[in-house]
Amino acid sequence: MLALMVVSSASAQPVRREVLSDVEAASRGDGFRLTVKFALPVSYLSHVPMDTGDTILIHIKPIVLDAAGSSGLSHREALAPPPEAPDYLTDIVYDGEDECSRYLVLHFSRKVSFRVSQGGDMRSLVIDIRPAGAQGSSPNDEKSPAAPAEEGHTSPGSKPGRARQHPGPYRG
Repeated sequence: MLALMVVSSASAQPVRREVLSDVEAASRGDGFRLTVKFALPVSYLSHVPMDTGDTILIHIKPIVLDAAGSSGLSHREALAPPPEAPDYLTDIVYDGEDECSRYLVLHFSRKVSFRVSQGGDMRSLVIDIRPAGAQGSSPNDEKSPAAPAEEGHTSPGSKPGRARQHPGPYRG
């Protein structure tokens, strides 16, 4: 009987993705735009480091309406980087093991500059990425990184010493 149990657990179906749905990459200027799609609505809270590094830790809050809906969130899952993404994107991981702090984690084989924002549909995050120190225009827009910021532009929730919710142009 024990042997039967081992065989049946070994042939169990793969774990169904319950949080991550899909990922897309598109070339953009001297970098690329990564769109990570979720199977449920999520709220983007913050990220670290602020704009340059080889790992991005993005704090998210899945939006669920009842306790039953949150039971499937306390696990880890990963998506393979899409073929269109540069080879320096190595991992895309959802880490929900700590129910108080759920993260999307992106790992790179080298330092990158980036900008993180909430997708318009509340089921995606958009991350504009380029190699750290790359010259030229930001993948976010056609303005030069040296262009002055728009008058009165502030990010909601921005405070000194805290990750920005909607960072401005790359600082390079």
